[in-house]
Amino acid sequence: ESSNHIKFELFSEASGNRTIYVQGVANLSKELKEEERINIDSLQSKLTKVKEFDNLYSNLKKAGFNYGKSFQGLKELWKSGSEVLGKIELENINSEKFILNPGILDSALHSTIGLIEKSDSVMELPFLLKGFNFYAKELPEKLFVHAKLASSIDDIKEFDLTLISESGIVLAK
Repeated sequence: ESSNHIKFELFSEASGNRTIYVQGVANLSKELKEEERINIDSLQSKLTKVKEFDNLYSNLKKAGFNYGKSFQGLKELWKSGSEVLGKIELENINSEKFILNPGILDSALHSTIGLIEKSDSVMELPFLLKGFNFYAKELPEKLFVHAKLASSIDDIKEFDLTLISESGIVLAK
């Protein structure tokens, strides 16, 4: 691709069949003009911890979505209205040379489940990433994701995601 864009996809192959789970284009930014920061403590104080979210991955497994350990990074979630803050923790994420580790991407997308209306008959999961701007060369094993509902038309919801270091530095959005 060009030096500013990388196409990506997450897929599996079994018996010669390829199943694509996520695909998109990542925009690479050399640096921000000014380092953007978000005060995590201030943001958390405006949100309420979601207790029932503690069983996210066991509930997803019961619904037929069996995420491996490297894709179970969302550890805590805080919510208010149309925004959530999620805490992501994954080990050994830089053992392979990813710009965006698939486990972090999936965990960040999982945070939006806290903003999707629940239905007894249908489990909704995010499935499309339009674009991402990176401001860090690699992502840490512990970080936060701030997700906001950007738009909702019929049953289609769009979210804005920001990945933030524990010290509040914006890493990607």
